[in-house]
Amino acid sequence: MKICFISTMAGEAWGGSEELWTRTARLALERGHRVALVTCRWPEIPPGIRDLQRRGARLFRVNRARHWLGPHLPLQRCKRAFQWFVSPWGILASWRPDLVCISHGTTFEYMKHWWNWPLVRFVSKVGADYVVISQHNFEGPGLESEAERQEAMPYLLGARRVAFVAERNLRDAERQLAVDLPNACVVRNPVNLAEFEVVAWPESDIVKMACVARLDLAFKGQDVLLQALGGEEWQRRRWLLRFYGAGRDRPFLERLAQKYGIAERIEFCGHVRDIRSVWADNHLLVLPSRSEGTPLSLVEAMICGRPAVVTDVGGNLEWIDERATGFVADAPSPRSLAHALERAWEAVDSWEAIGQRAHQVARSQVDPNPEETVLSLLVEDRVPCEVPA
Repeated sequence: MKICFISTMAGEAWGGSEELWTRTARLALERGHRVALVTCRWPEIPPGIRDLQRRGARLFRVNRARHWLGPHLPLQRCKRAFQWFVSPWGILASWRPDLVCISHGTTFEYMKHWWNWPLVRFVSKVGADYVVISQHNFEGPGLESEAERQEAMPYLLGARRVAFVAERNLRDAERQLAVDLPNACVVRNPVNLAEFEVVAWPESDIVKMACVARLDLAFKGQDVLLQALGGEEWQRRRWLLRFYGAGRDRPFLERLAQKYGIAERIEFCGHVRDIRSVWADNHLLVLPSRSEGTPLSLVEAMICGRPAVVTDVGGNLEWIDERATGFVADAPSPRSLAHALERAWEAVDSWEAIGQRAHQVARSQVDPNPEETVLSLLVEDRVPCEVPA
């Protein structure tokens, strides 16, 4: 069987959203399927994509130019039609895949970017069944106009399956379109852990908190966390906050820590591959996110036996129960986050026990073979994933 995997990730060459579809592509190759890949053209091909090439996948790289979105004039339409046939899209269409798997970083991102015209045309021209994976959904209106909603509906409703990584993302999409999505289901992302046992509780006189996320304020909200920890009550306490992750907002966060007088309590540790080593020396995960799918860092921290403070966005409440497995801020605001951190501090002596319960919950909810789940959706149209009522 010929399977085409398309990633619409255009912000950076690699991220957590790429793990699920690339692992599924690798499994498809191992099962004897022929595989083609479509990604943006980056200066360097990410190692995960190179590995798939070495295993036999064909790679089609598309430019991130915006000429697809030009005016709908006759001359422009002719130009775009010509570009279609000489582009990777036209070549890929002639390959005639049997199935297409489209991975979106955000549910409606293809509507906002240059992907729109060639992607929709490709799906229509090939005529193959397609499965959509959505790694995230914004909780606002999602789309800006009724015209956009009318354009998005046939794309999602026409898919064999639309797989979300959080039930809340799915319900938000139904609200944003004002339709039911009977073909929708929930899948889990793979976790980056070789072992699933609890990490020993670190002995320390200082409370060590970790924020494991890319340094991206628009999504991850680290500025709200620094403001909350800049309060007078936190000045009297013994604590340390470590940021694990990279991103363009690090210089700003360094200045913000200086502004709130807590720079000496903040450490920037960069990206760390060994997640268990992170939790060998930290007690509490803090995720002040403004928007989420289901953050892998939350699931991994819970598996390692750590409680978490999270905001009520995305799939966080599908994993965290207040005081049972962690603490929840009602909103990604300084006030709400400060209240949640205060409740956590009052229960600091119970963190290890809370972390043990978090471990049990995560082990019961995690999918040990998510790539098998997605491949089953593609090849067999089976639904081993969770389909909310």
